[in-house]
Amino acid sequence: MARALAWRRQWLGRYDALTAAYYEHASTRLANLASLLEWLRFRRELGFAVDKEYADSLLGWSASGGSDLAWQGAELLLESDLLPVADPEKARWLAPHAVGSPPVADYLRRSGVALAVREQRLAEIHAEQAQWRREFAAYLLANRGSICVVGNSGALVGMGLGRIIDANRSVFRFNRRSSAVATSADFGTELGVWVCTPKVLAEIAAQGGVAAPWVVISGPDMRFHRAGVPVDWDTVLAMRDAGTRVLTVPLEIWGGLVGQLGAPPSAGLLVLAWIGALLGGFAGIRVAGFDGAAGPAHAYHHAGRRHRPGRRHNWPGERAVFEQWRTAGLDVLTGRPTDLV
Repeated sequence: MARALAWRRQWLGRYDALTAAYYEHASTRLANLASLLEWLRFRRELGFAVDKEYADSLLGWSASGGSDLAWQGAELLLESDLLPVADPEKARWLAPHAVGSPPVADYLRRSGVALAVREQRLAEIHAEQAQWRREFAAYLLANRGSICVVGNSGALVGMGLGRIIDANRSVFRFNRRSSAVATSADFGTELGVWVCTPKVLAEIAAQGGVAAPWVVISGPDMRFHRAGVPVDWDTVLAMRDAGTRVLTVPLEIWGGLVGQLGAPPSAGLLVLAWIGALLGGFAGIRVAGFDGAAGPAHAYHHAGRRHRPGRRHNWPGERAVFEQWRTAGLDVLTGRPTDLV
């Protein structure tokens, strides 16, 4: 019963102490690897990587190498740097799982296991994240005062902000960023950073991809396992080959928002929080087309009513956080003459 209640509450976006308690209770009562992983993965959704309290249990399961779930435990340990590098014989049991897991591929490489070319490249993506994040921070600092984060709100239609948006040196856009009504006059065309969910990443790639210097995959550091649509790593590799740096959002940024909202944050709020953290504040950042700025009277998405707000998000809570940032210096474009200054 506790397990079913936990699943239901997580599906509804109830990222709170009660959902966590249900998962923990189920883990204690069932006392198996599957229930332990469910509990620890939900803790990760709350923003907590595995700590030493759970490391011994996971190490025991992972060392056996006999379960299809054991690699997920190994991945959780890798995120916390709690899985010691092993010799090739001891690490080889993880090799089949390197296909869909950059951290596992990187671990196997460091352990001396010979990898296929594709898995070697996945390991490189994992290892490059730290350097790319430093370069991303430098990119934001270099463009501070000329950054515009553009949401997909239908409120932008008819506002004529396209020229103002495109005047910024760094323009962020999200997911399905174009539609029949998203004209250049209202939305602009410049693209420096494309933010997408794993699902949209695969869909857009199938349609020819998006040309952008930077791509950010939204969610809690999506290199590591989580429920939902997995990342299409072949698409990420193709983007990397084309010169695009593909980033994942640090878990602590996600966790900080979950702590405030009691729910998973939207991609827009998540990326704004990360930008604010990297720049040490919100001064010099502009936004346009955010529901928090537009208000409920406008269409949620420029593409029409078939796009609905996600039910798992805490929209009132997100609006409150957005207004706090606005008070702290976040500049909201409204289409008034002062936006031209």
